[in-house]
Amino acid sequence: MLTTRLWMGTVLIALAIGMLVFDQRLAPWYPFLFVFQLGLTLAACWEIIALLGPNRRPQIVSCLVGVAAMVVANWAVQGGSRAEAWGGLLGCFTALYLAVFVWEMAWFVSPDRSTERMALTWFIVGYLGLLPFFFAQLRWLYPSDTGGHARSTTALALAIFVPKCCDIGAYFTGRLIGKHQMTPVLSPKKTWEGAAGGLVFAALTAIGIDRFGPAPVIGNCLGCE
Repeated sequence: MLTTRLWMGTVLIALAIGMLVFDQRLAPWYPFLFVFQLGLTLAACWEIIALLGPNRRPQIVSCLVGVAAMVVANWAVQGGSRAEAWGGLLGCFTALYLAVFVWEMAWFVSPDRSTERMALTWFIVGYLGLLPFFFAQLRWLYPSDTGGHARSTTALALAIFVPKCCDIGAYFTGRLIGKHQMTPVLSPKKTWEGAAGGLVFAALTAIGIDRFGPAPVIGNCLGCE
């Protein structure tokens, strides 16, 4: 388990650093982030479909096409105001929501699993298509004429490394001094000591990135529009 965590964490950190460093030179389209997010969302989509099993299949084509369309839409709406960008993204999500219903009508055979199949499809498209918007939008959060590229890199670094370092801190703290189970049924190996260690490590990571990153991001962003 530790070996797997180490090699997987190393690979992800290397990819994340590449995304943070090289994409700054390719603003405002950030192709490395685009490929990174598209690949991860499609892989995650396929994994969720496999975990659901053959008896709880969503609309597989709608799921894959839907999450890919949401990633593409996230880049396609850039260039306007923040309100226009989010309006375009919500419009794309609404269109996909209706498309799932139309697909079910077109291939309808019996009412035994129609509602369940649509609900699972909507969940996957929302979970893996809509929610990652908030991560990718950090790249366009700050205006480029005020050092936005550096600030967005710091914002992305915070979003990537703070949760990951929390996980690392919780894992090692739990292994060293963990004694009191936090979720005995759901995850028996998690402890309250590990949770505390993870939060401390995450806080220190956030402070370090904010202080030593390309540009501080703590504070308001009144001029971002």
